[in-house]
Amino acid sequence: MKGSKLIRISNRFAKYMFELRRNITVVRGDSGTGKTTLFNMVADYTRNKEQSGVNISAPCPCVALTDVNWEAQLRDIHESVVFIDEDSNHNYLSSKDFARAVQNSDNYYVLITRENLHDLPYSVEEIYEIKKSGKYHLFRNIYNSQFDNGYLHDEQPTQPFNVIVTEDAKSGFQFFQAVFEDNETVCIPAGANSNIHSVIRKDPEGKTVVIADGAAFGSEIDRVLKLEKSGFRICLYLPESFEWIILRSGLIDGVEDILASPSEYIESQKYLSWERYFTALLTEQTQDGYLAYRKAKLNENYLNDNEVGAILSVLPEVIRRKRKTI
Repeated sequence: MKGSKLIRISNRFAKYMFELRRNITVVRGDSGTGKTTLFNMVADYTRNKEQSGVNISAPCPCVALTDVNWEAQLRDIHESVVFIDEDSNHNYLSSKDFARAVQNSDNYYVLITRENLHDLPYSVEEIYEIKKSGKYHLFRNIYNSQFDNGYLHDEQPTQPFNVIVTEDAKSGFQFFQAVFEDNETVCIPAGANSNIHSVIRKDPEGKTVVIADGAAFGSEIDRVLKLEKSGFRICLYLPESFEWIILRSGLIDGVEDILASPSEYIESQKYLSWERYFTALLTEQTQDGYLAYRKAKLNENYLNDNEVGAILSVLPEVIRRKRKTI
């Protein structure tokens, strides 16, 4: 399934309206904000359809996962929006079995949970709380208000940084190491999203720039922001992926429409996260040219002056101004 989905759910007492752009949407928030009410309305409609008193307007079916044997129920659901509430005796959301089921699914998922789901790659853009006014309920992104310019978050933009942390040692790290690392700046590959928190803690005196895939950083963002609140100096830059940065740079022709509306092109069953799609797109678009992209090892042509300049133009000023002099 692909494309954005505008959903309207209502009964006599409550009205919800929200848009889903990716296959995984996480809903959080305090008690009493309407999370369980939303799930119960979808569950009532799942059981009783129009007789439930619930109206659902959506471009595809909306279904609540209610059975104790969730795997059997999920096997029979296709091309739908699946709602799951952790408070409804669903303690499997953080399990590897559930992550595998989502990975092979053609559904979209709305997960109502307080947990950080480390086995699912979900975006910082798709973590919401519900804001209500009377009977009207809307989804509001929890982190968008803290980010700007490609999910940049930096409470101390004038503080010089001395460490750049990336998720792994692949092409993204190799580029940033070549462009930024010098005697005053060191680049460190964390090895995985889940290790970034630990790498930051090793340098409590300096300032760390974290460059990670926003498309899959949803489960880690809370831990990193909590470090900032405890005194660590952090600049958090979360583009969709390094491949997305290259595609945005203008070096690759013919991708403008895709970048403007990615959800219309990304088939969720094939690509669990947008990062995987942008990797495949960049690889395909460059395979016969001098910029042929390989994720494991950076093509050295990306380090030519013109290419470096184009890629850096996508980065926030607070980061690119630190480029070393070659």
